[in-house]
Amino acid sequence: MSFIETITEKEKKEIITRVDSILKRYNDEIPRWRKSLSEAIVTYKLNKKGQQSMDAFVKIRLAMLDITVLFKYALTAEYEFERNLFMRLMCGQIYEFANDLPVKILGKNFREMLLILPFKDVELEKELNRIMKLLNLYKNAFIKEFHIIRNNVSSHKDIDGMNQMKIIEELDFDKITLVFGGITDWATEWGHFEMRLFKLAEKG
Repeated sequence: MSFIETITEKEKKEIITRVDSILKRYNDEIPRWRKSLSEAIVTYKLNKKGQQSMDAFVKIRLAMLDITVLFKYALTAEYEFERNLFMRLMCGQIYEFANDLPVKILGKNFREMLLILPFKDVELEKELNRIMKLLNLYKNAFIKEFHIIRNNVSSHKDIDGMNQMKIIEELDFDKITLVFGGITDWATEWGHFEMRLFKLAEKG
């Protein structure tokens, strides 16, 4: 039996409380970040590429909000197939997020944006490199498996229905839960990087 099936109601409530606090934080932060980024675009006179790079802060929160909502619904699902649905949708979201981060969200354009800002911190890029290495460690543990789940059963693209059922029935809830925890830990590290960046910005 999986972790989700064996925890007590008390333990489940405690986890849901923690997940709800994460959801509330992301939900509260997104409008604030949108406002802050709009102001930063004007202050630093960023071009379109710079604006898209600054947008990374909002994109990461939107992705983590989606992933966390799906985990909550998987945790509170009444039926096994219902839980399977939320888990495999979450696998697809995590796969897309982990693949997009290194290049599309925090890639060359983002790093170039850091260089044109008026404040300098030689340790900033080193810290970003450390965070991305941490992401790669998490990715290596799940990316192949989540690729199969995303391509075959997240949107039922596999034309072999029996193979879809096999993949769904073999979903490893414990592993997926650990991956969710790892991605959440990564988001916390990213939050520390953000705070350092914006404290530097305030100093000018």
